[in-house]
Amino acid sequence: MKLLQKTMWAVAACGALLLPAAAQSRCTMIENGVSRACTPAEEKRLRDEGEAARRSGEAAREQAREARDRAREEARAERDRAKGEADRIREEARRDREEARAGHEKVREEAQRERDEARVERDKAREEARREREEAREEARREREKAREERQREREAARRDDDDEDHDDEDVAAPAKPAAPAAPSKAATPATAATPAKPSAPAKSAAPAKPAKPAKTREPL
Repeated sequence: MKLLQKTMWAVAACGALLLPAAAQSRCTMIENGVSRACTPAEEKRLRDEGEAARRSGEAAREQAREARDRAREEARAERDRAKGEADRIREEARRDREEARAGHEKVREEAQRERDEARVERDKAREEARREREEAREEARREREKAREERQREREAARRDDDDEDHDDEDVAAPAKPAAPAAPSKAATPATAATPAKPSAPAKSAAPAKPAKPAKTREPL
């Protein structure tokens, strides 16, 4: 590039020298500080050198333009490749994001389904527990009613037995009344006060049908 600039400066200097010579059809040369007119051979040589320098400058400029265009093309291609790579990376990131979102949605749906199944199972268990409690309460109520009825029947049976015992006591004590006139005189009155009980009382316990009565009692509920 420096050589090209030097050549262009030389061409410019030659042009500046050749313009007056062109007007005079002659050029001047400076040798040892003395200016003289150029010979035709020198003039032709200078003209050829200038033309060669011009052609060399044109070639250098053309090469520079080609190098510039090539550099621009390479830069454009590199930029396109970088953009393509960026687009590819962006597309991969978008695809990964969509897959992650789809996987997240799938996990969320599975979790929701598990929660729904757990709620259904919980409600079913609660319903079964409620039904069992109601059945147990109903069975307990029936058992209480049954026990109450049995106690009522036992009380009624015991009451009837007591009534029967009272009637039996009256029947046993009735034949003893004719023996009352055989009592001694008033002097024996203290002895009657010491009588432990009625004569018929031992006969009550000696009745054969009564000892079976305790067998009806049962343990309280």
